[in-house]
Parts: sequence; C-alpha cells; structure tokens
Amino acid sequence: MATCFVAAVWLGWSTMEAAHLHGLIADDLAAELRATGKASIVVELIVRPERYHVQFFRETAPFGGRVSGQTYYLHDVSAEDVDRIGRQLWVRSVSLWRDG
Repeated sequence: MATCFVAAVWLGWSTMEAAHLHGLIADDLAAELRATGKASIVVELIVRPERYHVQFFRETAPFGGRVSGQTYYLHDVSAEDVDRIGRQLWVRSVSLWRDG
C-alpha cells in the first residue's frame, strides 16, 4: 500500500515537472539544443535571486558574467543542464541568448 502511494506521488511530481518544463523552454532554444547540444541562454526567475540560486547556477552552468535583476545569462549550457534549470519551480522562462 505504501509503495503504491509513493509511486503515485512520484508519478504526479514527474508529470508536474514535465508540464512545467514544456512551457518554459522557448522553441528556438529547443531547436538550437537539438542541433548543437549546447546554447547560451537567458534564465528569468520568478523571485529575486538569493544565495541558493547563485550557488545552483555556479554548479549547473558556466556564468555569462551578467545578472540583471531576476535574469541570469549563461554561456554554453548543455541540453541536460537546460532541462535541469527548467525543472526548477522558481524559473519563469528559459530562452536563447542571442548576444551570447
């Protein structure tokens, strides 16, 4: 019984993450990642950045050298890391950084 409950919670959480991720990744970014496997990205947060967010981005992707308000600019981020970033519930959007 407990195993079924855990499985149901895990399935629900995974479905919610996938739906959240699908709405965050811009179409042109998805195309770039399919073509090259990496991209420079712009990540907009729904909250003001705190120490946790700074640490998360340092561990996940190279820093592009610029933060503006709630927006991070990251260079050469792998498709896996874009997926990891997009799964964070405090991320509003992830798009292609054209000036990167």
